[in-house]
Amino acid sequence: MIKSEKIRLIVALIILATSSLGVYYLARGQDKDNTLEQLAALNIGIDGEAPQDTKEYTNKKYNFKLKHPSDLEVKEFDEGGGASLIVFEKEYANSVAGFQMFILPYNAKEITRERFLLDVPSGVQKDMKYIDIEGVNVGIFYSEDSLLGETVEIWFINNGYLYEITAPKSLDTWVTDIVKTLHFL
Repeated sequence: MIKSEKIRLIVALIILATSSLGVYYLARGQDKDNTLEQLAALNIGIDGEAPQDTKEYTNKKYNFKLKHPSDLEVKEFDEGGGASLIVFEKEYANSVAGFQMFILPYNAKEITRERFLLDVPSGVQKDMKYIDIEGVNVGIFYSEDSLLGETVEIWFINNGYLYEITAPKSLDTWVTDIVKTLHFL
């Protein structure tokens, strides 16, 4: 297993374990209000406006910046070969909430089916829609991950890189509003 796969697996396992614990407590009815309050506490913006109480994350390597809730911790992992994994997350007692951004060099004009299947082995791509961010065509769809369950995926190509943003499906609107704050430098 290569280094990048190990890092992605570790991150996915951490998210899965803490998410599963949160689902377990929800299913049992314990801490239900507390877990829902935690999700509601994630600052949510509206249609490209920054969520309240935000920080600006700037990445000079990939020439972009975005605004995210200030309570999210940002972790960067070098995946080798010019690729990176950036994780935005907040840890709670029973769960973790957030999203990850995987960025890799990509010179094609479109995302091929082969490329898609490399990164989404399930091959699931439901309810595709597109938005425009500063002239970049951004695809948003739902998928499934063997470790994370149902996900929302936000993919686009910009300046020779493929961006793959993944979050739990339940955070669809929240992560989309964060992505709408993207500004390319």
